[in-house]
Amino acid sequence: MLKIKVKLVDGKISKKEMVLNKKEVTVQDILDILEINRETVLIRKKNELITEEEILDNGDEIEILRVISGG
Repeated sequence: MLKIKVKLVDGKISKKEMVLNKKEVTVQDILDILEINRETVLIRKKNELITEEEILDNGDEIEILRVISGG
């Protein structure tokens, strides 16, 4: 069982702790659970950008930052 802390930043900040009954979890797994399109966000762990293929460890904290574009 893995515990992952997720901070979603999209104009306001919300935090969530997820407990997953899996041996291995990727960022893409988290995005799928939260129904977030990978093309619309950047993901950071320890202030570094990471990809959706990144495997997360128990206790990791990630930030999901919504990308805003305008024109």
